[in-house]
Order: sequence, then C-alpha cells, then structure tokens
Amino acid sequence: MDVKAEEVVLDSLKILKIPLQVFSEEHGTVTYGNEPEHTVILDGLDGSGEYREKRGDSMYGTMVSVLEGDDPTYDDYLVSGIMIHSPKPELLLAVKGEGCFKVDIETGEPVRLERKQTGELSEESIIDLDINWPILSNVFENPENKTRFPLMQCAYRSQAARTALFINEAIDAQLEVTRKGNVSLMGNLEMAPTYGLVMELGGVMVVADGTSLGTRKYKSFAQHGINVPVVVAPNREFANGIITELSLNAA
Repeated sequence: MDVKAEEVVLDSLKILKIPLQVFSEEHGTVTYGNEPEHTVILDGLDGSGEYREKRGDSMYGTMVSVLEGDDPTYDDYLVSGIMIHSPKPELLLAVKGEGCFKVDIETGEPVRLERKQTGELSEESIIDLDINWPILSNVFENPENKTRFPLMQCAYRSQAARTALFINEAIDAQLEVTRKGNVSLMGNLEMAPTYGLVMELGGVMVVADGTSLGTRKYKSFAQHGINVPVVVAPNREFANGIITELSLNAA
C-alpha cells in the first residue's frame, strides 16, 4: 500500500512536466527534468502499522508537500496536503498565503478552516504524541507528566492522523520527533506537510529550543536519524509552555 500510494502521486507529478526533485519513503529520490525548480516531500502511507493492524477502522494517510527551490527551508512550502484514508476519507489542503482547507472529495469544493480553540496550556489540554520513539515515549511514561497532563495520549501511531486531529481541534497540541534518514533516503518526510497545514491554520511548529521549524533547511536539519522533539501548538506561548513543562529542551 505504501508503494502503490506513492506511485499514484509520482505518476500525477510526472505528467506535469515541471522540473522537480521528489524525496519519498518507498521510491527514494526521484528527479523529473533538469535543474529542478521545486522540491516535493512524499510519504505514501503514514501509519503503516495502523493500516496493517486496523485497516478501515484506524486513521492513516498520504502526506505531500511542494516547496520552492532545490534546497528549501520549511518556510518555502507552496502547497501541503494530507489525504486521510480511514476511518472516514478526508482531504486537507494548505496553500501558502491562502489558508488551510478541507476539500469535499465528491465536488472538489474547498472549505476554509479556522482554528477557534487557542486557550492556555492546562491539565485539561489534550496533547497527542508519537510514542514510537524513546525520546517521546519516555515523556509519555513519566508519572509527573501524567499528573500534570492526565489527558496526554497517543491515539494513533501516525503523524498524518495527529495533524488531522489538530486541524479538526480534536487535540490541543501534538508532539513529534525528527527521525529516519541516511545517505540514500531522506528522513522527516512527514514534517513538511504538517508544517504547511499548521502554519496556514494559524498555528506554530517549533523545535525543542523554542524556535520555529520554518527557518531550518529540509535537506540538512536533523537528518540521518537524529531525534529532535518538535511541537505543534495553537500559538508560541502554548508551545513554549509544553517545552518547559515536559522538559523537552533537556532531551
């Protein structure tokens, strides 16, 4: 399914006849044309374990982002999207400077989304985090953290799912971690699609030192399996509170 989903996206990109470099999970680096003017980040199926174990019942999706240039920062996104396949198909799309949208799958009609819940960090805050990685599973298992934030959870082992939950205001914040990547395969494929969607919704996406992910270059920041906590939140104050309360800057 991972491979097939990527092939659908790659075939769609190929017929555009635009010079592109594509970094993907299953197909590695793919280049169309000479001197690519744009960079595409692609994860065909984020949440493979959810798909394998609870197909049709759990949440997982395809993640894609198009960035300007051949060595872009995260802020260079032009379009970001997630296609949630299950349990209810949902297409989320962000266009730089135009907003974050939910697209009607049957009609193609986009409905602009605005996040209403900005609130303050409290014990009632729902923080969803990726416990696939020790750096965050340790945060989740820490008794003091559970006391401070009893609603902390890992609903799905999928960043696509967590991002959709954040956009739909089912959670207040999400914790991710940079991961994977080696000399032949780029890591952090899920980060760019999430970044564009979150920014166009009016939220923030910051690394553990409290600075925005946006200034980091995709091809060089935290690649090669380096694990750096990343926080998605409604605003900078909320994100900084999470970093401090959960001691993420000490990770």
